[in-house]
Amino acid sequence: MAENVHDSRPLVLHVRSSGGLFGAERVVLDLCETLPSFGYRCLLVPLIESDGSGTVLMEAAEARGIRVSPLHLRSPWDISALFSLRKIARETGAAILHGHDYKSNAALWMAGSKAPRLATLHGRVGISPGLRIKESLDRFALNGFNRVICVSEGQATLERRRGIRNITVVRNGIDPKPFRQKSDLPFSDVREFKKSLGIDPAELVVGAIGRLGEEKGYDLLLRACARLNRGEINFKILLVGEGPQAEALRELANSLGIGDKLLLPGFRNDPASFYPVLDVFCMPSHREGLPLALLEAMAAGRAVIANTVGGIPEVLGGNGVCGLLLSDNEEQWVAALEDLLRNPARRMELGDAAAKRVESSFSREGTARDLAYVYKSLLND
Repeated sequence: MAENVHDSRPLVLHVRSSGGLFGAERVVLDLCETLPSFGYRCLLVPLIESDGSGTVLMEAAEARGIRVSPLHLRSPWDISALFSLRKIARETGAAILHGHDYKSNAALWMAGSKAPRLATLHGRVGISPGLRIKESLDRFALNGFNRVICVSEGQATLERRRGIRNITVVRNGIDPKPFRQKSDLPFSDVREFKKSLGIDPAELVVGAIGRLGEEKGYDLLLRACARLNRGEINFKILLVGEGPQAEALRELANSLGIGDKLLLPGFRNDPASFYPVLDVFCMPSHREGLPLALLEAMAAGRAVIANTVGGIPEVLGGNGVCGLLLSDNEEQWVAALEDLLRNPARRMELGDAAAKRVESSFSREGTARDLAYVYKSLLND
């Protein structure tokens, strides 16, 4: 997309290292689309690795008409890329540099610039020892930034305990319309879509949509469902997405005797189509920031069961308001799943409340407005 040379609005460089098109990537794309309405131009700088990682984000941005300046890395830590990043910042006249992951933050920290730097912590994964070390180094770099954005108060509290300073909370938001529209589809359309997935229209469906990573805790969901399977409830488990745990989850389901109940259709670029199929949206995560998939499920009017981690309690507004908040406990998950699967009126009540809450409190316009306020304060310092 051509840049208007007469546009005097401050330019923000959004830098992101990406392994796919997950929640954080969608947040960045939404910001690049929405921030111009609040007085800021955006240029996305995806870090393109030698294996092609980052290409999906670049293509998604281009499809939305977002300005892109890809930065190609010859190796995972290509020092020459630092000079390229500094050159992009200088030649574009970037007023603010905004990192969105530990690798981008490190690049911005080392590249050097007179422009204010800030970073958004979309959520710590921290599973492997190597990744934990990288995230520890990230905290060191972040204390050299002008501002650090956390996406929930829960996350902010945790990061302050870990020594991060200059934190401001800006909660994630979404455009609820596509999810609401899909939830309003005729029952016959949902029925046919269930058939196409290999689900009998009479079967109830529990599951989630998102990255299949160890931090998501889907093994807990499968163990709870295996115990639920001993009763007379007729249900399927639908986990839409891709990630390193896909094969392990399939093997676990087989070992638990519920291999025939688990559906893993892989990554799909139409997540809004899948939420109406779910009777109960499940988020048994061990750690989260403020997950977009949760907001999407709520916008689609789904009943939610989730672990009390990160920003999830803030989104749901407490236990029983828009969903059920649990600890990382198999007994609780079995009881909660059975309760909601046997009670369609309760599912509808929770789903209606969830949709209203997202509509009123978690819009992407609200996120962009709050972030624009942070940008303004940095430029005025």
